[in-house]
Amino acid sequence: PRPPRPPPRRPPARRAPPAADGADEASVYALSNWHVLVGSPSARVGDVVVQPGPADGGRAPDDRVGTLAGLVPLEAGATPAVDAAVPLHDDPGVDPEYPVGRITTTAVALGGEVVGKSGRTTGVTAGRVTAIELDDVVVGYGDGLGALRFDDQIEVESTGDGPFSRVGDSGSLVYREDGVALGLLFAGSETGGANGTGLTYCNPLGPVREREGATLRGGAGAARPGPARRGRRSWSAAWCPASTTRSSPTSAGPTGSGSSRTGACTCT
Repeated sequence: PRPPRPPPRRPPARRAPPAADGADEASVYALSNWHVLVGSPSARVGDVVVQPGPADGGRAPDDRVGTLAGLVPLEAGATPAVDAAVPLHDDPGVDPEYPVGRITTTAVALGGEVVGKSGRTTGVTAGRVTAIELDDVVVGYGDGLGALRFDDQIEVESTGDGPFSRVGDSGSLVYREDGVALGLLFAGSETGGANGTGLTYCNPLGPVREREGATLRGGAGAARPGPARRGRRSWSAAWCPASTTRSSPTSAGPTGSGSSRTGACTCT
């Protein structure tokens, strides 16, 4: 199928209640993952965020774009629902129209939706939701947290010749072809799916918004029902790719090869 329209290249702009010094109701936030923006228990609200990330040569102060404003903590042995964090933009002048118009609407994935994403590594790709309410998605976070098991996740497979996502695409907004947001990309496998290039896992946006208190600044669309598989247990290996925006060296996350490992992953 024809790839859907891409979302903004940077994480989607959001408004949220003040979460950092200097913030107010007009402040503009972004949305990404804990393992992208935080990555360590030593990270603190106020840590500098750079774009591009350190892995791509970004350094403070020249590449500073904001500060860490909020996060959903991850704990060893817990079963989290989301891998999410938000930075506060230094410059609120983000263009919410670029490049596909405003995206202000989210929806619950029903299964079978044609979806897209725009990521740092694989760019704009198209896929299909192949499972919802997916349990036992095991993702490795290194020595500090070990392997964490996520429940109630969304699974996506590529509908193109290549993968839907790879290492470096974490934090991408996954959206329907009508521009309605469904999930936050955080992990994936290097094998599986209809074309054998892997499966991608996303946090549903409902729990993300509940925990971060954020609202989108962008387009709307109608719901599209489709076939769904619910609660299927996944035993495939998973990796968690990192996006272009990462926190400063004072709060940098774990590093590794990003290769697929049975029952675990390595964040890069």
